[in-house]
Amino acid sequence: MEPELRQMRYFVAVAQSLNYTRAADALHIAQPALSKQIRQLERTLRVQLFDRTSRRVVLTDAGQALLPYATRILATVADAQTHMGDLSGSAEGRVTVSAQQSLNASGMLPRVLVEFHERYPGVDVELREEFAAPTIAMLADGRLDLALAMFDETWPRAEDMTVEPLFDEELVFVVGPGHRLAGSSVALRQLLLEPFVAFNQGAGLRQILERTCADAGFQPRIGYESGATGSVRALASAGLGVALLPRPVVDVDGPPLAPLRTDVALRRTISLIRAYERYQSAASRALVDLIRDRLSHG
Repeated sequence: MEPELRQMRYFVAVAQSLNYTRAADALHIAQPALSKQIRQLERTLRVQLFDRTSRRVVLTDAGQALLPYATRILATVADAQTHMGDLSGSAEGRVTVSAQQSLNASGMLPRVLVEFHERYPGVDVELREEFAAPTIAMLADGRLDLALAMFDETWPRAEDMTVEPLFDEELVFVVGPGHRLAGSSVALRQLLLEPFVAFNQGAGLRQILERTCADAGFQPRIGYESGATGSVRALASAGLGVALLPRPVVDVDGPPLAPLRTDVALRRTISLIRAYERYQSAASRALVDLIRDRLSHG
């Protein structure tokens, strides 16, 4: 007997979530049916893929060895299906995009997607907001078609990506309008004792904040943290601390903020990232062309 494609799909779903219940929900099947297919796959391959206890699920050595093969198989099948759809002349499909939250909060990407929908009404766009680093794995295994993110060449699998810089974003330190520092000009070192409102660990802006403060000789005191741009903005606006935000987010309507003038000039580059070995559908290429035309600043 040979493994079935659906069993590979089920295995990858469990391996990614390490939770049978969540995997079954994502696959829209009953958990007993999922468990049965995983056991059948293990019998076919004559190995145990997961160590299962009442509290957790862990990949075995065999499971870890199988995972890259399984994800590559599923990605290849998905590419083949997409390619055949393109050859049929269909003007339909789905493009899955991960984008930095600032692109949505500032309205930059939504404006592009409105134009794209007007041109290609039969194409659905699934928009996700992932931290920058995990997007690489998702691009590699086919869960994403493209990403708009701050790229770091030290990420695992980064060498498998094509990276096209689109534009730079200015980053500014901000406080609420009622904060005692509002409108001030300060040396970054003067913020040593100030609480910060920061993004969660793993976020690119959190890394920039910590690195910038370290260069100034101190570690930022994180009073509040969140994974959402809107929450970080609202907490800073309420006067609960200093935040580091992209200028396009600060400039749109929302809870009021007062930018600080500091002795550091910070910018980050937003790039268009794709996996170079993956087939790019006609719909994906059309969206890439529009993003490049509307968002690239040279």
